[in-house]
Amino acid sequence: MMSAAPLRNRTTAQHTEDWRGERLREARCVLADISQHPASLVLLACRVIVAHSRNRIEIEDAKETAALLRSKREVRP
Repeated sequence: MMSAAPLRNRTTAQHTEDWRGERLREARCVLADISQHPASLVLLACRVIVAHSRNRIEIEDAKETAALLRSKREVRP
């Protein structure tokens, strides 16, 4: 069983960084297997990457993916 003591010693900044890392990991997993997820989840993953990633190329790729999905959604009858 894991002791609660290490969690008490963690700072808010560490918790925030852990949260950010987990959200980015989840978003990257969605984009890595884009064909298996609904467009709404892919768009959400793109938004997470744009908001939280520090990699400019990754951010630009996410913006382009989101724009492509939005344009395809508008064309549907």
